[in-house]
Formats: sequence, structure tokens, C-alpha cells
Amino acid sequence: MRKSKVLALLVGSIALMAIALYWPTAEGLVMATDPPLQCDSDGYWLDSKDHPMEWSGRLIGTMVSGAEIGLEAVSGTAYPAFDVYLGDELNIETNYPEADWNSIIHVKGYWQGIDCELYRSIYGDACVPLIEAAEIYIEK
Repeated sequence: MRKSKVLALLVGSIALMAIALYWPTAEGLVMATDPPLQCDSDGYWLDSKDHPMEWSGRLIGTMVSGAEIGLEAVSGTAYPAFDVYLGDELNIETNYPEADWNSIIHVKGYWQGIDCELYRSIYGDACVPLIEAAEIYIEK
């Protein structure tokens, strides 16, 4: 094979790898991560394992009758906001009546992936980390 064909194949392979790793979407540039996040049919980028996290945020919304909340990040993460699944045990409306829109909520739990399903909702034009809470603390 001529050197020019080998060079062309090499450049083409690198270009295809770059496209696969950095594919533009409606939400912006989605970058490949290690371990890889995979999108399911509901618009989630899910990881194969949970990652322990400890973040804090200001309450910006409640969903599913308080079993899920949206927080504007104030510490612990570079993401501007994140979505937290509380479940019945930590339900914000039934178990934490002192929580209001000025509350800072400290969350310990597991980062499970990125939620793109709520794009252009309370989170504005962003996909947000999806967190499953193990415990929360409300700061007034």
C-alpha cells in the first residue's frame, strides 16, 4: 500500500473515533466518560455502577408528590443543578414540612447518571445529574 493511502486511512480512523467520542446533540456536546454512560429510551445517561456523592443545593422544584426534587447547586459539584430521587422514606412534602424555596438541602447519596429527559424544564437548557438520596439534611 502506498504511504498516502495508509495516511488517509489513519486520518479517517482518527476522524471517526473523534465523532464517536464527541457527538453533538440537542443538549450540546456529549463527551464520552470512563466508565461510559449509556442512554436508555427514556433520555437517561446511565452508569453501570453508583458513585457516592455529597452535594448541596437550593430547592427549585418538587415532583412526584415530593418523592423527587430539583436543586440548584450551591456546593459539591460543577453542575448548575441536579435532580434527586428521595422515594417515600425521604419524601420532602411528607417528612420535611420545614423545607421551603429558601431551604438549602444537603444530599448524601449515589450519582447514577445524567438525566436529559427534563431538558428545558425547571433546569433550563441543561441535562442534570440524577441522584438517588440515601440521606438529606435541611438547612434553613
